[in-house]
Amino acid sequence: MGSQPLIVTLLEAKMSIDMLYVTAIISGIFLAISYILTEDNARYLLSGYNTMSAEKRARVDIKNYIRFFKDFHRKLSITLFLGTLGLWLISQNWASVFMVTYPLLAYVYFLWRGHSYYSKADNSLATYIPMGILLVVTLVIGLTTIRDLKENELILEDNILTIKGSFGLTLQSDDIQDIRLVAQWPAVSYKVRGFAAGYVAKGLFKTEDKEVVHLFIDKRYDEALRLDTFKGVIYYNTEPSMLKRVNAKIMTWKAENANRKQN
Repeated sequence: MGSQPLIVTLLEAKMSIDMLYVTAIISGIFLAISYILTEDNARYLLSGYNTMSAEKRARVDIKNYIRFFKDFHRKLSITLFLGTLGLWLISQNWASVFMVTYPLLAYVYFLWRGHSYYSKADNSLATYIPMGILLVVTLVIGLTTIRDLKENELILEDNILTIKGSFGLTLQSDDIQDIRLVAQWPAVSYKVRGFAAGYVAKGLFKTEDKEVVHLFIDKRYDEALRLDTFKGVIYYNTEPSMLKRVNAKIMTWKAENANRKQN
């Protein structure tokens, strides 16, 4: 009993630290980019500039653009890692949102500021369209991530149980074969289809025991409600004191539906 929670606690710690590893790799890529581009190879590597005629390239302030390019990517590398680390220490959920959206917003600024070095050789439309697309993509990704980080609400109505929210499920009372509280939700190998970031794991996951299960889990809490259903095994949890009340409500709801069916 003591070893299993310890194993999963270590797994949770590894999963949360993995976010920092990913951030460090991305930051490292941005730092490497800052060293790759030079005035000598810009005509071959710099998108847009490498397709310009010699006349248009002569109107680009390439020296100062390269300086801006290097400075931007170095600062992005440092601020992305430190920002994610700082938020990770406070809330892994917000660290996940920041890690995804901050680089996209930074590149909106990059396109806007970088255009000033091209203004004599290029039209503004070619810059504003990508900026607009990036803003829309950032907004969609940010809102989707925030939505997916929200806890799935479990709702009981007549003979219907609904796990509301992203990757949610709807079950008939007869679909549920067994309901019980378990001390620990299963250790996960990988995500099949769903969302996993910060404290949240929801959707279809394959466990280390090779079983595919539905998870609606806050990784800060070990205890979970296990539902064995015709749609598969479901693990759901919330704050521990609330979870016990949810379990009691489901048990009562299940019994009432069984009695109603008999009568």
